[in-house]
Amino acid sequence: MLDVEAFLAKPPTNDCVVYYRAANCYALNRLADASSTGAQVNPACQAMDERFELEPIIETWLPAVPYNAEVYTRGPLPVGFYRVRDPRRAQP
Repeated sequence: MLDVEAFLAKPPTNDCVVYYRAANCYALNRLADASSTGAQVNPACQAMDERFELEPIIETWLPAVPYNAEVYTRGPLPVGFYRVRDPRRAQP
């Protein structure tokens, strides 16, 4: 298991990688990110979506029900497991 930030810093090149997009990708009560573009998505989750082709293994939409005081930016919340495929050609 790797943290998303660690994966983005040095993606493995020959491994089969599965990414879990969790509900906290859309939580408002996360720490502020100085590089945030104002998007209502966690910057690490947004980077995964922008930098890699994510092939759904299983995905669903969950209601945005607060747990432990979370407030979500949208509802329902797209969550799931995705196989990480080739990097997208237009990388930052």
